[in-house]
Amino acid sequence: MRFRVNKWRWCGVLALMAAWVWASASAGVLARDQVSPNSLVADQLVALARVSLGNGGEPRDDQVVRAQILLELASEVSPDDPSVWRLRMELARQLGDGDTELAALRRYCSLSPRDDAAQLELTSRLIGDYQTLPDRVDAIGRMLDGSAASMFSEALRSRLASMAAGYALEIGDSDTFVMRLKQAVSLDVTNAHAAALTYQWALSRGAPVEQIGSALMLMVRANPLDSQPRRALADLLASQGAYRDAAQQYEIAQRLATEPPTEAIIYRWVLSLAALGRSEDAIGLVREYEALLGARERAQSPATSDAATEGDAAVELPRVSVDLELLRLAVLQKQGQTARAEGSYGRLEAMMRAQLDEQADKGRAELLWLGLIFGDRAVDAAELDGLEEERPDRARWVACLRGWAALRNSQLAQAEEIFRPLAEENIPLALYGLAQATDVEGVIPRADLLRRVVAAAPGELLGMMAAWDLLDAGQDEPGTAPGAALAEAIEQWPDVLTSPDPIGAPWVQLSLEFDQARYRYLDPIAARLTLRNATSLPLSLGEGGSLPTRLFLYVSPRRAGESVGDMPPIVIDLRRRIRLGPLESLEVPTRIDRGDLGLLLKANPFESIHFGVTAVLDPRVGSGRGHATGLLGTRQSVKLVERPAVPATQAAIDLWLAVLAEPDPIEQFEAVARLSRLIAMIGSAPESVTGGAELIGRVSEALDGYYESLDDPVRRAWVVRYMPQEVRGEQACPGVHRAAERSDETLVRVLYLATQIGDGSSPIIDAALRAGDQRVVRFAEGFRNGYIIEKQQREAAEAAAAAREAEAAEQAGGPGR
Repeated sequence: MRFRVNKWRWCGVLALMAAWVWASASAGVLARDQVSPNSLVADQLVALARVSLGNGGEPRDDQVVRAQILLELASEVSPDDPSVWRLRMELARQLGDGDTELAALRRYCSLSPRDDAAQLELTSRLIGDYQTLPDRVDAIGRMLDGSAASMFSEALRSRLASMAAGYALEIGDSDTFVMRLKQAVSLDVTNAHAAALTYQWALSRGAPVEQIGSALMLMVRANPLDSQPRRALADLLASQGAYRDAAQQYEIAQRLATEPPTEAIIYRWVLSLAALGRSEDAIGLVREYEALLGARERAQSPATSDAATEGDAAVELPRVSVDLELLRLAVLQKQGQTARAEGSYGRLEAMMRAQLDEQADKGRAELLWLGLIFGDRAVDAAELDGLEEERPDRARWVACLRGWAALRNSQLAQAEEIFRPLAEENIPLALYGLAQATDVEGVIPRADLLRRVVAAAPGELLGMMAAWDLLDAGQDEPGTAPGAALAEAIEQWPDVLTSPDPIGAPWVQLSLEFDQARYRYLDPIAARLTLRNATSLPLSLGEGGSLPTRLFLYVSPRRAGESVGDMPPIVIDLRRRIRLGPLESLEVPTRIDRGDLGLLLKANPFESIHFGVTAVLDPRVGSGRGHATGLLGTRQSVKLVERPAVPATQAAIDLWLAVLAEPDPIEQFEAVARLSRLIAMIGSAPESVTGGAELIGRVSEALDGYYESLDDPVRRAWVVRYMPQEVRGEQACPGVHRAAERSDETLVRVLYLATQIGDGSSPIIDAALRAGDQRVVRFAEGFRNGYIIEKQQREAAEAAAAAREAEAAEQAGGPGR
């Protein structure tokens, strides 16, 4: 068994960007025939909000202000789009805007009633508004006991019940605590909070071992991949002599653990392995632990690390505790490895002698015990007499040592005479000594004595030694009655719980699909992500649960056959449910055209764009490029999705111009977008296209007229959004620009500032700062502040670069030298 210090850490993505979930939580994503003018404008507002926040570094205040306003407008334009409300909720949470967050969460939950994870969050927020704990308990009780409770999922009701139990425990209402806790556990075995409360309650009451063990098994069941409950269960099993199950749980926990075990865990793990006769595994575990201690010491002390690499002399490993070294000595002696046992004995003797100065009587007692049990020297009776006089309270223990001294001198009858009355008191040292002094059958059969040793000290050194002796004699595995009961309960577990193998038999299946391989210009593009629980167990999702929900979606576009470069990953939280049943799936459609890819597609209608998509579930920082995955992480890819080019032929341009007079608003939107991009494409060099200037004039005139004919701010906003920023003034749509610059429609004015103004010193910004609409004013302030900050940053970077160049020139000799 190798110790693994977990290298996986949560990816260091921006705290704010990580909260942005570019997914729709509704039953599906808009199909082509469901697209509306409002949904298309909302898409653009969301994409611009993301651009406002930037792709690196902590977002500035000015960026956040702009994103807030754009998302607020998106929710007004498309009030029934749950993904927009979720975005508003997440951004408000990051900013500490509780009122906006709660309002957005309420609206999201009303639009996504099946998202019980969000429903739990909303309910928790509402319960938190009650000022006293009794009021919170009562409020939850009304929810759980009322007729509306059937509208909640079992998993949601279980979480509410455990919440009520926790509050009841704090106020000392034990009856309500027990009632709600039982309800929580019965509704959902994956409720880790309920399982933890059950365990804490059992401990606080001093419950019997079987009840504490059952509570620990409930914790393991709630989250089978959490190493801590398994280690605690293993400790309990080891303390009750259920060594086989203890060793199994230790091994499983170590495979799942994100941190190395403590020495206390190592001790009980080694003891369990040794009791099973797995001596090589036990000794190997001690050596690995020593190596771990050595690595820690070298990391903390560079001098030690340097010495370890010089090779002049062997670097002594740090010593383990007396208890663990004693355990190793016992195993080595049982193995018959005399030389190695002598080395271990010498280390122990040195450690115990070092204690003589501080605790003289205890040090002498331990040395005497060590010599009698594991050494070969005779003990003078006077030494024992003196020890008894110093510590009268240890008379029974000294009597046991006298018995062992008789054993050492082969005086078996005397030893038996000393041990027998002490054995009647169930003293382990006397019981084990009597087992060594008696024949196999004897007055009391030797096997019975050994079983009594295990029952009296199952989690201690003598219990291990007695268990090993029984194993050598071909006897059944010993243990206490509670240990046997717990072992029997564990036998009822399914294999996926007793022998989890998430690598060989994956617990999670992830699929990534697109409804089609080719998308038209402005089509909504949705990746359909499906997370499936591939086990026979119900499992919880998200933080504190078994199934991971954090996912990165990487999009790799190519334009005209050339890579566009890396795009920041789309960060998705798949948690739309609290629990997935056995073999149950969760589908999360995710719009990938509401970000950088969407902007690329929008800006290039006349070029074919292909892209591949890779989904990485449970991403962790890896050693190389990209991301590794956690234990249940996985990857899925779609290699090729296409958005074909639409050639700007004369016939196509004539058709687009004609469509502006047609009644279909979506066709009009597409025509506006294509015609606007056509102006941008030829506007910078109209002379390079035959009749380019005339074409720009013709298209501009058509778009100006179309804009003037509109009375809907949403449609006006669309035209403004697609106006080519690259070509300004009288060349391109002067009528649209003049009208939008001074529009009293918030949506139009904000979109104009967001898409058409590239200079913070523009008089258009000055005019917006004097507008009567406060959102326009705030957006303009954010724009100008951002412009000033970015200008200062550019100037500082240029000055720093110039200084570096001057320094480099001076170091190289400089001009004139």
